[in-house]
Amino acid sequence: MNACHLPLTIAYHLPALKAEQLSIIDALADEYILINLEDHTTPLQQAVSFLAPDFLLIQPPQLSLYQCTFGLLQQIRATPKLATKCIVFLSSEGNHQLFNSLDLSGLLPTSFSLQDLRSCLQQLQQGLRYVSITLTTLDNCSETLNYLAKLTSREREVIGLIGWGESNQEIASKLSISVKTVENHKLRIVQKLSLPSARKLRQIAVKILDRIG
Repeated sequence: MNACHLPLTIAYHLPALKAEQLSIIDALADEYILINLEDHTTPLQQAVSFLAPDFLLIQPPQLSLYQCTFGLLQQIRATPKLATKCIVFLSSEGNHQLFNSLDLSGLLPTSFSLQDLRSCLQQLQQGLRYVSITLTTLDNCSETLNYLAKLTSREREVIGLIGWGESNQEIASKLSISVKTVENHKLRIVQKLSLPSARKLRQIAVKILDRIG
């Protein structure tokens, strides 16, 4: 007797996505269980933790929402046994270098096609990451990419929070590490990027964030 496999679940929160692109997501209804998180009154982080979808589709529509998205991803990573894979849609071609700093599973432009989305989902199911060739072809920010390539995932998290002006104490609290560990991370980042001072580190962190939105 063949085993009965339940369809995978896709939760999405895409308030700024165009209707044409939302219809592409709706086209997956025969293959996946779709959950529109805008229909839920609970905070986004709590909804994801409770529903534990296989995939989460999100779109930070503007720079001011980057920190909210970062916090959501931190919540997902910190939740025991939650294996939700996150896919982000970006409206600006040149900002996908933050893929690694956000630790996302997939990255697509907001003008994605049904085939793009299907390819992304299939690749993620194989345990791989996915970045749209459209974004990788159009990106020309080699300096920022070079900075991020030298850092570990934790160091990327730290530099992201530095860019938002967070203090060592605030970074320690958000990442559940000690202040001393934060200081050590900052020192290693300065050394890896061959920066002359911690002040320059802040400038670099802000520059990275400026590529969002």
